Amino acid sequence: TVTSFNASNRDVVYPLSWTEEIFSRLASSITALPHATFRDLGATAVLDRIAARFGLPLVVKPARGGSALGMCVVQDVAGLPAAMVGCFSYGDTALVEQFVSGTEVAVGVVDSGSGPEALP
Repeated sequence: TVTSFNASNRDVVYPLSWTEEIFSRLASSITALPHATFRDLGATAVLDRIAARFGLPLVVKPARGGSALGMCVVQDVAGLPAAMVGCFSYGDTALVEQFVSGTEVAVGVVDSGSGPEALP
């Protein structure tokens, strides 16, 4: 049972990589990009492919963590390198997906033995 939600247990509760895995099975609008890919293929080639595949605007965010830490909405190709560098400062894998306009809502949920409860 998780009784608190902090940086050390958030990935146990809900790693974003699970989301990527689920959505990658359902659609081709999300991808995980390991930091090693940049070293193997070269940053310029990878960034050009990202922009061509997803179009703009797009979202770059760390694969692990929560909230909006390290997340960036990229409006033009010139902003993509800085978004990737910022994202990689939070971990070694970036999630890249098409931007979806709307309101982001996050709800903490805990199950202390009597069923799931939304936290205030």
